[in-house]
Order: sequence, then structure tokens, then C-alpha cells
Amino acid sequence: MKCKGLAERAPPGYPRHPMDASLRWINALLDRPIECEEAADLLTRAGFPVEHTEVVSTRLGEDVRLDVETTSNRGDCNAHLGLAREVVALTDRKLKDPTNLEPTPPVSSAEAGVVIENQVPEDCLVYHARIVRGVKVGPSPDWLAAHLEARGDVPRNNIVDATNYVLHELGHPVHAFDLNKIQGGRIEIRHARQGERMLPLGADAKEIELATEDLVIADAECPVALAGVKGGSASSVDETTTDLLLETATFTPSAVRRASRRHGIASDSSYRFERQVPDRQVPIAAERLLELILAIAGGEASPPTMAGTVAPPPTMSLRLPRLKVILGIDIPTPRVIEILDALGLQPKHSDDTVSCTAPIGRADLTREIDLIEEVARIHGLESLPVEDAATIRIRPAQTTEIARRMVRDMLVGFGAYETVSHTLVSEAAAGRFLEAGQRGLRVDDERAGGTPILRPSLIDTLGTIAGRNLDASGRRAPLFEVAAVFHEHEGGHSERTASALLIPCDGDPSLQTIRGCVDRMISMLTGQTPTAVPAKRIWSAPGADLILDDTTIGHLGLLAPEILKVHGLEGQWAASELFLEPLLAQWPPEISVTPPPAFPAIERDLSLVLSDDVHWHAISSLIESLQLPAFDSVAYVGVFRGKQLEVGHKSLTLRLRFRAEDRTLTHDEVDAPVAKVVQACAATLGAELRQ
Repeated sequence: MKCKGLAERAPPGYPRHPMDASLRWINALLDRPIECEEAADLLTRAGFPVEHTEVVSTRLGEDVRLDVETTSNRGDCNAHLGLAREVVALTDRKLKDPTNLEPTPPVSSAEAGVVIENQVPEDCLVYHARIVRGVKVGPSPDWLAAHLEARGDVPRNNIVDATNYVLHELGHPVHAFDLNKIQGGRIEIRHARQGERMLPLGADAKEIELATEDLVIADAECPVALAGVKGGSASSVDETTTDLLLETATFTPSAVRRASRRHGIASDSSYRFERQVPDRQVPIAAERLLELILAIAGGEASPPTMAGTVAPPPTMSLRLPRLKVILGIDIPTPRVIEILDALGLQPKHSDDTVSCTAPIGRADLTREIDLIEEVARIHGLESLPVEDAATIRIRPAQTTEIARRMVRDMLVGFGAYETVSHTLVSEAAAGRFLEAGQRGLRVDDERAGGTPILRPSLIDTLGTIAGRNLDASGRRAPLFEVAAVFHEHEGGHSERTASALLIPCDGDPSLQTIRGCVDRMISMLTGQTPTAVPAKRIWSAPGADLILDDTTIGHLGLLAPEILKVHGLEGQWAASELFLEPLLAQWPPEISVTPPPAFPAIERDLSLVLSDDVHWHAISSLIESLQLPAFDSVAYVGVFRGKQLEVGHKSLTLRLRFRAEDRTLTHDEVDAPVAKVVQACAATLGAELRQ
């Protein structure tokens, strides 16, 4: 750690954290100063590593800048007061707390001289405003400017510098408007209107067009600030300003984050609001800002007005026996009280319980376990016992997870390669796989770009990957994926787990191969074989729905020509998509054991000439419905099409099997059932027996 001379600079691309702290500023909040090395060591021990230090020059001489890494839940340590409090908790120093102020009670808008209308209380929890008249804008005093220079900020004037000082001292963003540039004597917190524009503060700033989702601070005519992100130049403070409107507020992290990302504007203010600034800090931050401005710029303040209600600080109780159970060590009660008091938690001890109240800046403290963590952190995590060996008991996997693994293993054994694809697709890709009554489920995130829809099917992404493989290597490999698919409907949205398979039909443009794989998968999970019912989908030509127990569990078919063209696939490809929830619910299947047949079966093959419009499902269903004596099964054998047949006709070969349980059948006994099959197919399906 270098604390004298120039520290080693971070390499290009090193992610610098926004919290650059001044050692002189931290010492200004302590009853006695701390050296650089000790400060860096203590903050690192407290959980806020000091990445590096740098000696910097200010108008008051040299200072040390500490680059402190903080966690997202500790917004209070994005400020010097929070860092100073951590030093106090780890040493015997005392804190010079600038927040020991008595906030002025808010009054009505008429008494305050400004009307506040909060139209979006769900996004702006508290808005505090105060008028100060007769200020003199000029350079900041050296002590204030030097603190800001040590951080790397450029002092502007005493008003702007005072707002930045409060931001970096307390971690609460505040803002000052030129009152004479606020139209109509009113402030509106609202969403931007269609077509509204605003020029943010900054020398290189460009005018932005506001979206109707943006939260803005507006006067009677137009927006004067992008709430929580950036003030507007039209209401900025300059050397001619004499009257101010001071703003202190809290905004929800999501509202600030959306606006900051949408317009590409990041600021110290947005960084802190995105990590939650407690509303109970508003009156104190407002009073601290007023104190500074009156001291360095003069003026006369009106009483404040406020929209919203400040929530009281949360109170928590720490059970001392519970502390021992969780940490595994016995920390003396006086030491526990000392730690909690140093952290500003106002501990009150009664019997085996310590009651605490969270400091105004600590939004992360709400529960007993939070207090236990604070005690452990300050007492020293190195003092907690660590077992040399941990007892581990491996729990068996859930049945649904075992079933999923079996599906993956089976598909890999089939020769398919598993893929892991992106969940977001384009609107066009989603539209090809949405059924009637379904809509694409859109993600409200501009970073999604041209792929804002959660995929309704896995087949599209498999087609994309297959097309890329074909372009890169010429390989036509089977692919599969097991993942979630989504769609929106009138009743809300649906998320299902699907298993999709895509295979090339090399020399055999039929569904036999993929149907065999799908049947095997379903049989493995449920012990049953699905029924395929011809059905149309945008992506399949031809295709069939898979039915099990009167429930549609998926679809299979050949990819339609337009789908092949979109993905640049050559030849024909077959695809299937199964929805796994109804299948996994039946795993493991009930297994029944029956003795092998005692007597042989008699099989008869029939070749029927039928119209191409007649599907196998119609034939098999018809035969099974005849309830033939000694009937065992009917199986598909194959299809023939050729010059010997009329156009639009096919010859379908099927195999009938007959078996008796108590004897061997004779061929004469099956002649009548076979003849009945031929007659039924002729009468119902227009079939002719091919000789």
C-alpha cells in the first residue's frame, strides 16, 4: 500500500469504483486524525477494501485519495460519514456527526412560497423543498473546495459545491434550482409527456427527448430535471442567481435506473439512488444543505414544505443467546454494546436483549441477523471458529431432475448434441411459433435491442444453431435442448419446460426416425405411447400433435420450407417439441410384470391403397375400434408411392397380430377378422386391398 508519493495507477480498463474518498475529509469527521495506512487497513478489515491510494494536490496542500470498494447494500459508505463511522467502530475515536441537527418542521405550500405536486408517490416517496432568498453566488471557501478537489471533482461555485459536499458527506443527493427560472411558482413530480425535451447540465451535454416512462421534476411549463439522474441547464445556478429552490428527495431505484440506462446518463446522484437512499434521511440532508449555504453564501430561508411522509427508523432486537448460537463464540455484553453504539445504533440493554434503532443512512439494517452480522464484522471475522472438517450429507436429486437427466442422456445416446441458447428472440422469430390466442412475452429492457421477446419455442433457436453449423463446417448434426419457453395469453403469461429435438432427414424425408425417438422418450417417462393426431402448425409441414391421456403434450413435424429458408438449412429437417411437466409428473412410471405369451401369434400383412389424405391415426383407430376376437395389435410397416398407383394415392402396409391366451390359433380362425378389417377400411376410408 503506497500512501506517500504517487500511487501506482490502475491498468487501463480497471473498473474504478465511484467512491473516491479524501483522507482529510474523513479526519474532519473524527476527534483525532488517522494515518493513511491505518485508515486503509481498518476499512479493508471492515469489508471495504481500499484498492489503491494516491497523493493529490489541493489548494490546502497535499491530501490522500483512497479508492474504496463498497458493496451495493451499503449506500451509506458511498459517503465520508459512513466511512468515518466504520473507523470509529474499529478504534476508540469519536465521531463528529454533522447530522446532529434539528430539522425544521415542514409547512404548507402557501407558507413555503412554492407548490409541490407529487403525481407519482410510488416512485417519489418524499420530496422536500425550501426557498432561500438573497444568496451571493461566488467561489467556495478553500476548505470546501479542497475536499472536493481531493476526490477529483472540479469546484464550480459555492452553491453547486455545497450540494456536492452534502452528497459526498452524507451520501444523499441534493439539488439547487435558480428560483427565478422556475415558472409558475410550482414543482411537479410526474412522468414526462410525449415530445418533451430537456438539456441536462454539463459542458458537453446534448438535448434529450424524454420518454413517457421517465420520472421528471417539472415547473408549471416544462421539465427542469431528470429525477434522481441530472438537473436541467435551463434552471441551473449561475453568477446571476440570487434566490434558490433547494430540493431533497428520494426516488425508487428502478425509476432512476430505467431513466439513467435509457438516456445513457450516469451521475453520482443516479449511482446512489439506484442503491436506495433512505427517505428518513431527507430532513437531515435538507437541513445540512441549508446550514452550509447560509454559512458560505448568506441569504434568508423560508420554512420548508414536503410531499410524502418520512418513515420512522426501524427498530430491532438482538437476543444475546442467539448471538452466541449464530457466531459460535461468547462475546461479552459490554463489547456488544460498545460495537452497536459505535455504529450509531443507539443500543438499549435489558436482560438478554439489546434493542437498537437504525441510523438514518443505514437502509440495510432491518432484522436481528443484520445486527449479528454487524457485531461479527466489527469484532473480527477472524475470531469466529472454523471447523477443520465440514460434515456434508449429499441429498438425493429430486425425481423431476433425475427424469430430466434421463431425457438428456437418452437424446445424447440417440446421437444428438445438446445446446444452450439465448432466451430472447426477435419478434419475427417468436411469431413463427405462437399459436392462436398466444402473444409474445416482451422484456421491458432496452438492452434487449432487436430480441425483446422471451422465446415461445426452442425449435427456432435450434434452427439458428443448425444453420450456423452448416455454414461453418457443412455438418448436419442432430440437436436438442431442454429449457423454458414462454408466451402471453388473455389470462396472463405461461412458462413451461420444453424438450426440443431437431434432426436432418438424410435420404428419408419422413417422421419415422424422430417419432421413434419421441415415443421412446415418452415411454421412458410414463410407460405409455402417445397418439399422433395430424395438426397444422406454422412451422411444420406436415405435422402432428402428440396426445397422451387426452392432453396435448407436444408436436412433431417436418420443418416448413419458409422456416428452412430463414435459417439457411438445406434438405429436409424434422423437429419435435414436448412439454415436460405432464410427463415428469408421471415419472417414475408404474411397472407391471406379465408372463411372456405361452402360445405363438399369427401375423397378417395387408397393403391398402388409400388416398394420400388418409393418415395412419385414422387407420389404427378404426381397426382398434372393431374389437376383433383374439386381436393383439396393429403396426405400421411402410408406404409405397409409384407409377403403378393413381396420382394422390399411396399403398400403406400394416401388420395385424392375433394371439389366443389358451391355445395356438389356426389360420382359418383369423381369416374372418382380417376380412372384417378389409371391409371396414373399404367402407370407412375408401381403401382397396392391393393384390
